[in-house]
Amino acid sequence: MQACWHRAGELLDPPVQRLRILYEDVALPAYLLTPPGTPRRRPTLILVNGSDAQSIDLYAFGACAAIERDWNALILEGPGQGSLLFEHAIPFRPDWEHVIHPVVDHLLRSPLVDPDRIALTGWSMSGILAIRAAAFEPRLAAVVADPGAVDNWLAWPKTWRELADHPDPEAVNRHWQQAVLPQLGQATPLLAKRAEIFGPQFLHDGRAGRAPQDLWRLARTIRQFRCDDVAHLVTCPTLVLGYETEALIPDQDTHLFDLLRCPKQHTILTTAQGAGDHCAPMAPQLRNTLVLDWLERTLA
Repeated sequence: MQACWHRAGELLDPPVQRLRILYEDVALPAYLLTPPGTPRRRPTLILVNGSDAQSIDLYAFGACAAIERDWNALILEGPGQGSLLFEHAIPFRPDWEHVIHPVVDHLLRSPLVDPDRIALTGWSMSGILAIRAAAFEPRLAAVVADPGAVDNWLAWPKTWRELADHPDPEAVNRHWQQAVLPQLGQATPLLAKRAEIFGPQFLHDGRAGRAPQDLWRLARTIRQFRCDDVAHLVTCPTLVLGYETEALIPDQDTHLFDLLRCPKQHTILTTAQGAGDHCAPMAPQLRNTLVLDWLERTLA
């Protein structure tokens, strides 16, 4: 997949710039896409995918549309995503400002980037991470939470959350392994896939074809992925998206919007528009138009 994407990037006009952005002791794989025409400083959109997804999904969900609007677009894979997860076993981290900070540093050194118009979109799970990053990265001019969310742990079944609240790790995991996991059936691969991003032991479980065995530790890891405690620190204009038939994180977009103290807008995409499901997978053009229209008005 990466080889095909790299070859395709070489054929675009202008070609995609392949970047390696230094992040702690590794390099983030990133791609800077620029519009055709005379090189100059332009507004730039950083696009971050969710869960374990590869960055190139975002070519269709925002990057190509941004280029058509004469913006630059930077797509990247952070810890817990794509090659960093699958090739280097680097899991997600909740303090996403430590990921975005070196990305902004890199962009500010580029003669192609307008330093006053750098925006960030976080897609799916990264709706939480984008808000967390914006709370501690004042150089961002705008942020989009797509969809808005405040607590990743609330996306997990209530009965599992109640079980994990028990203070005895051995009791929690014994019940989990003996009473819950045997009942999962065909849902086991989905659970393994959702859990593998949170740590090497959960990635190891997933690669072995089994669900995570340590619910107690998994729960305490996932609980760190939240932004309700820092959302009030965001100062840049923020767009919060919600989806009418959101199944993964229902109702969290309204909660996030209420917590924000910055200039903000809340938009719900609907089933009637063909865009009511999580992240509007069947309506990328509508979603891209909405986001970029807001960004252009906000950063005009």
